Parts: sequence; structure tokens; C-alpha cells
Amino acid sequence: MIDKKARDYLLGIPLWTKKKNTLDEVRHFLKELGNPDEQLNIIHVAGTNGKGSVCADLTAMLMEAGYHVGTFVSERFLVDGVPVEEAGFSESFARVKAVTDRLTAEGYAHPTFFEFVFLMAMDLYGRRKPDFVVLETGLGGRLDTTNVIRHPLACVITSISLDHQAGYTGGV
Repeated sequence: MIDKKARDYLLGIPLWTKKKNTLDEVRHFLKELGNPDEQLNIIHVAGTNGKGSVCADLTAMLMEAGYHVGTFVSERFLVDGVPVEEAGFSESFARVKAVTDRLTAEGYAHPTFFEFVFLMAMDLYGRRKPDFVVLETGLGGRLDTTNVIRHPLACVITSISLDHQAGYTGGV
């Protein structure tokens, strides 16, 4: 069960904002957290369809091989296929909120919901140090928050569709 105060705070963060942090600014948030992603073996999964299935399959295969795996998919934090316990969640929430409070006071935009939970995931896995982290993109595209990862171990791209394009009618 997630701490009510943390849950209420997270649910109060807008999914969409007028001012969004650039990738460089999100990178600065990570720097303030100690660059936790820099020490992780991250497998970055992107695409329109099948990301969740690929993430689940990768997690299962790595665990079957005896590895400890952190998985960030659909804004959920899993460690070895199990949702992270409240204490780990709360500690990462508090650490990201402290950095957010400091940087927003300096003029940075407050992280969007996805940016905030992504930062929490990187902090959590950076402290846990699993053998691998399977990371699903957010909305995708070149400005996706997860693209701040500078040195992924591997990238997986599932099928890409044009179904989210304005005015797309199904033809090429």
C-alpha cells in the first residue's frame, strides 16, 4: 500500500503541462539525485505496440537466468517481478520530492507525472542496484523523458505505427 500523502501528491501532478522540462533539465534532476542511471544496465524498450509484453518477457527471461531485475512499465516499479514495497517507494518519493522542491525554487518546471515517477524509478533502482533494469518509454518519440538515458545496454524497438499522427487516415 502506497503512503497516502505520496499518493495524493502524485495524483495531484498534472499529466500535461504548459511548460515541460527539456531533456537537459530532466538530466539535471538526475544529476541532483546522483546520476543513479549511470550505474545501471538498462534495456530501453520503445514502440507503439508490444512494449509491455516485451518488457514482461525480458524480465521473465532474465529472472529465469538468475538475475535480479528492476522493471519500470506503465508507471509501475517492479523488483524481480513484484511491485516494490511501500518503504522503497516512499524513500524514492521523498528523495525526488526534495530535489523537485529545490529545483523548482530555482526556476525549473515541476516534473510532469511521468517525469516524477521516472525519476523515482531511477532513484529506486540506483539504490537497489539490480543486475538489469527493463525500462519502458512513456509516450515515445525523440522528446520522451526516458531518452535522457545516455548509455543503455540495449534498445528494443517494437512495431511503430502512425496511429497517433494528426490527420492520419490509414494510408501511406
